Amino acid sequence: MKNFSQNDKINLIIGGSNPTDELKALITKIPNCKLHCNFDSLESIVPQNSLMIAPIKSGAGMKVKVAETISMGLPIAASDEALVGYDKAESNCLYGGIARINTHEEYVRVTEEFLQCPQERMKNIYTENKNLFKSYYSYETSMPAIYGLCSDMLNGATR
Repeated sequence: MKNFSQNDKINLIIGGSNPTDELKALITKIPNCKLHCNFDSLESIVPQNSLMIAPIKSGAGMKVKVAETISMGLPIAASDEALVGYDKAESNCLYGGIARINTHEEYVRVTEEFLQCPQERMKNIYTENKNLFKSYYSYETSMPAIYGLCSDMLNGATR
């Protein structure tokens, strides 16, 4: 709230299922913040040219919202936990569309950088993130890998 709640260039959109009453009450105190509960798709609540923030502290496996964000061509600022399983995309990210950040100060810095991001760089991030998703996380990529894994398991079971 102290960094961006009065900035009319920012609309903080919080999406998730079953928010606590405490979170709902807090959001009503932030003028440029809106809560979307139990939404259908990320695309339905997040406008293009948005920065996705994923400050996830714990969880299991890959976080699907990260993949959805990358597939939409949006930049993402995410914690170590949120980026579990996204090493290939992160290491092949040239335009800063995937930022690994874990502290309050880093989130503020990345948000401020995003607000100053030239349109040309946003276009590059959009194209790059879409390509990273297609290369590493799309059905076109994962289906052959899953098929190969299943085939190996079946062949190993019959030996």
